[in-house]
Amino acid sequence: MSGPGPRGDSLSVATVIPAFDAEPFLAEAIESVLGQTSPAAEVLIVDDGSHDRTAGIATQYEDRGVRLFRQQNRGAGAARNRGVALTSSPVLAFLDADDLWPRDRLERLLAVLAADHALDGVIGDVECFPSPDMAEADRARLAVPAGTQPGWLPGALLLRRSAWERVAPFDESLANGGEFIDWVSRARAAGVTLRRLEAIVLRRRVHPASMTVRAREALGRSYLEVARAVLARTRARRDEA
Repeated sequence: MSGPGPRGDSLSVATVIPAFDAEPFLAEAIESVLGQTSPAAEVLIVDDGSHDRTAGIATQYEDRGVRLFRQQNRGAGAARNRGVALTSSPVLAFLDADDLWPRDRLERLLAVLAADHALDGVIGDVECFPSPDMAEADRARLAVPAGTQPGWLPGALLLRRSAWERVAPFDESLANGGEFIDWVSRARAAGVTLRRLEAIVLRRRVHPASMTVRAREALGRSYLEVARAVLARTRARRDEA
């Protein structure tokens, strides 16, 4: 999209999709982006060292404006960072390759962003769903959160590039969701203003290899890693002073 903001500034969106061995789900994720009621100006897939047909699936969408960049495996944070660097639109959006966007996701978030020029970003709610191809044993083992939750995930965020540049990229040494927790901490310290939209803007797929499952299993470790990173930054600032 997308359209002018309140001062005539463009709100065109660059969507970055990090993908690692995402063959079973990538096409559906891409379709959910291309099917938006307010389409993104740029859609970039960053293949993070996949061993399957992830890259081949992405190239099937080149005639619809989707671009592909391939790199050695460095993690989702590094893939998102590279994707941001390879795009130019003034608004950023992210989607993991196994998740989905509702059709009006960009339209609803952009409306909030356009209505307030001082707002840096908008974050919506998340709904989890079991992957239809999941085996019965996995369905019994993996809990799918009921209802909706505030979406403190990259896939639920819409952000002005100017705010991203103030905060700096994801910490590539962190993983399992820790990189986003850390980024939000730094964003708050930098005075970035985020508003919550109480509407579902991300459908989070639950399957054995999903980030949802890995993040839950590694949650304690992620928080510890983030706490150490925040402490190190605090000490560095104190030493500089």
